[in-house]
Amino acid sequence: MNPYIGETHDVLARIHHEELLTRAAEIHQIRELRRANRQERAARRRQRRAGLL
Repeated sequence: MNPYIGETHDVLARIHHEELLTRAAEIHQIRELRRANRQERAARRRQRRAGLL
């Protein structure tokens, strides 16, 4: 469906909704990357404490 067809308010609402969904996906991806980074750092810290690095 073309989001640019219809009443002005509906068109703007659909575009805004798509922007919100895109931003939410970006935020989710950033959180996942940060979580993975924290886990990697914690693993390295545990290895250093165990004398493996």
